[in-house]
Amino acid sequence: MTSEPAGAKIYLYDRYTGLVTPPATISGLPIGTYAIGLSSEDETLIREATVLPDTVVTYEFRFKTD
Repeated sequence: MTSEPAGAKIYLYDRYTGLVTPPATISGLPIGTYAIGLSSEDETLIREATVLPDTVVTYEFRFKTD
């Protein structure tokens, strides 16, 4: 996962993973669909991420900037 701007905290089902962008990888998740959230100082973005076998998917989050 990446974010623009960098430095977003990464959440998996509302639990902080201890990871911060840029970039960050969550590995070892079983096949399925997950709620991934990235949080900056002013905004939180949530997306649904699908984990497939032997596949790496890149998710980019863009926060509003003034």
